[in-house]
Amino acid sequence: RAARTDKGVHALINGVSCVFSLKDDFGVKQASIGYSKANGETAEKHEDREQIPNEELTKETGKRQPRYRLDTDKLLKTIRSLFSTSPLTIYSIKEVAGHFDIRQAVKTRTYCYVCPLFLFEPNNEKPEDKLSVEQTLEKINRLCKYYLGTRNYHNYSSGIKAKDPSAKRYMLSMRCELFPTEGILEEKWDGAPCWVRFILHGQSFIYHQIRKMVGMIMQVCLFSEP
Repeated sequence: RAARTDKGVHALINGVSCVFSLKDDFGVKQASIGYSKANGETAEKHEDREQIPNEELTKETGKRQPRYRLDTDKLLKTIRSLFSTSPLTIYSIKEVAGHFDIRQAVKTRTYCYVCPLFLFEPNNEKPEDKLSVEQTLEKINRLCKYYLGTRNYHNYSSGIKAKDPSAKRYMLSMRCELFPTEGILEEKWDGAPCWVRFILHGQSFIYHQIRKMVGMIMQVCLFSEP
């Protein structure tokens, strides 16, 4: 699989690389003709060039010309039928090279963290000093910018030393926005339901990193000036 989650955290969508042993009826036959070279150019499709057999085109270009391609639409329908009674949903299938490993090939990961906005409100704040929803979001997003780039997160995890290279992680973006609950969640801000969603886009994450990043922002909001 492309990514793992901490205990008690669930992935809304994930990627999995696997190998299928399929019958021929899952393949779509490719055209077995190519086009000859002209004036020393590489072989490519051109209406005024001579059509040549697939085997000769392979010798000419040095590249293997597949006779069949995977019918991903048919395979997707078949797999979905097997999961018809399961809460799991197969969104799409992509054909890749035989040595492809999605966990190693994935470049970035995106996580969402949802929590009520009142967690960022100081308890000892005077009513006249209380920030509005917009002001609170502005403050939170200002703090999010401190995480961008490459940082050492050894103290945002457990069992990792400060000089351990694996503690360094690269964050591309992090933002906070209002999260519509449509009456499902009851936490309110000035009488109105109000939850927020953090969207974190990074190269990779370590154990506990995300929840502690959000927790640190909560602490700063609770015990600092606006």
